[in-house]
Amino acid sequence: MIKKITFYASAFFCAAFTVSMAQTTVIERGPSDPHHNVPSVKSTNGTGVYGADAFVLTEETAIGQLDFYGTNWFTLNLGSLEIGFNVYIYADDNGVPAGDPTQPGTGIVELSDINPFYYSHIEYPQQSNFTNIRMTDANGGQQIILPPGTYWITGFVTISSPPDGNGMWVWDACENPYPPLELSPLVNDPYNIFGGNWTQWTTLTAVYGEVVPSLTWTMRSEEILSTQENQLSETKIYPNPAKDIVHINLPADTQVYKSGLFDITGKMINNIHLIDNTLNISSLPEGIYLLKIETSKGVLTRKIVRK
Repeated sequence: MIKKITFYASAFFCAAFTVSMAQTTVIERGPSDPHHNVPSVKSTNGTGVYGADAFVLTEETAIGQLDFYGTNWFTLNLGSLEIGFNVYIYADDNGVPAGDPTQPGTGIVELSDINPFYYSHIEYPQQSNFTNIRMTDANGGQQIILPPGTYWITGFVTISSPPDGNGMWVWDACENPYPPLELSPLVNDPYNIFGGNWTQWTTLTAVYGEVVPSLTWTMRSEEILSTQENQLSETKIYPNPAKDIVHINLPADTQVYKSGLFDITGKMINNIHLIDNTLNISSLPEGIYLLKIETSKGVLTRKIVRK
């Protein structure tokens, strides 16, 4: 029996956002289209279905934060089904992405199962939005800088149920993309889970039989770091996760001015200090912490995990 999917209708206006850290909105796709959307989800069983949207950069751009807007199909809250979020970016290959998530190494950017520490997941009736995805942090502190050109982006959640099961997330379509573009968004169902034979990248315009301009998401850029600041991305922190001592190996000739360790609520932990480039976290409960170091080459922020 061939399964047929009916995409969920949602109404959400993607308004302009005010963010800190001097970021600039580069791509803003919204408001949501109440008639069209696409499943974009991967299961821990190895199968998945993916949406993709094209975008054009007119100048060299450091990707700061991303937002993706959609809906949980069968449940109001993913809860323990949610493993992480994924962001892949591909070069354009004659109107389609030059690869897909089933082909590792084909993407320019392949951030898999981004830890929820690096983004916000806001869920309420008829909406499930993955916002403020901090791309530099998710990429280990290394900025993602793209030259001018045409690209494709796919965002999808990883869940512990089948892609068409309780954890299915659908990515909202958009009525009025900014900047406007000529390429229709795509769907790829490589395992033919939904029975539509979209086993290669297929336009949503073809799936629906009517024009679907784009998907709903936002990209904000950040300032491209100086050479010295980029050197901080070479910092080695080990072991991580750790039970007691964490070593921080900064680039040569780096002076430390100030450091702090914070819990996931943003509260500073006063009794943990960086001494001789080491942290003793043995007294901390298990969990995720944020280390911030102000140096002569800029500010370094890294995740520390106490196991």
